[in-house]
Amino acid sequence: MDQIDALIEVLGIRSGSRVLDLGCGSGMITEYISDTTGAQITGIDASRVGIQQAIGRTREKRRHLVFEVGNLNVAALPENAFDAVLLIDTIYFLEQEFVVRRAQAALKPGGQMGLFYSHWWDPGDAADATQPENTSLAQHLRRCGLFFAKRDFS
Repeated sequence: MDQIDALIEVLGIRSGSRVLDLGCGSGMITEYISDTTGAQITGIDASRVGIQQAIGRTREKRRHLVFEVGNLNVAALPENAFDAVLLIDTIYFLEQEFVVRRAQAALKPGGQMGLFYSHWWDPGDAADATQPENTSLAQHLRRCGLFFAKRDFS
């Protein structure tokens, strides 16, 4: 949970923040962030079972938590609606640049995205292949005109 707490701090998530969690699974992290901060969070995931579990577990927390089933490659997202958008170990399964552009459009001016992303490399790859700025995700972020900073949790 130290990694999630660091994400909360970096993004400035607090009571009154509106957050979108793309790829929330069964919503355990979504619920933790809401419980910890008082933020209002919408979680979307393609897994009906995961969303049903999230809804069942958080029924008493409806004022702060909303869960929806949706394919993130095609789901409509409201524009300029969120202070933060989260993609926690999700972006590998999506059309990365398309989803980054849609997440960017969902942010209010000054909003931020928080992405947890692991980059794998083979022993024969060049040494600089391990650097965050050389990943495919970094290329997508740059093409979207986004600045990014990394924090290594390995």
